[in-house]
Amino acid sequence: MKLKEKVANWIEDLTEEIFQNTASQLLWGEPDVPEELLNIVSDEN
Repeated sequence: MKLKEKVANWIEDLTEEIFQNTASQLLWGEPDVPEELLNIVSDEN
């Protein structure tokens, strides 16, 4: 696997993890999420 592919996969995994964590925090009412990230999430929907 090329380095570029490894980095792309790593970023993808990391992004997925961040969004899952953010979603669970929002669901459980733990707004420990940076404002910028909330804006990104609301833009996605």
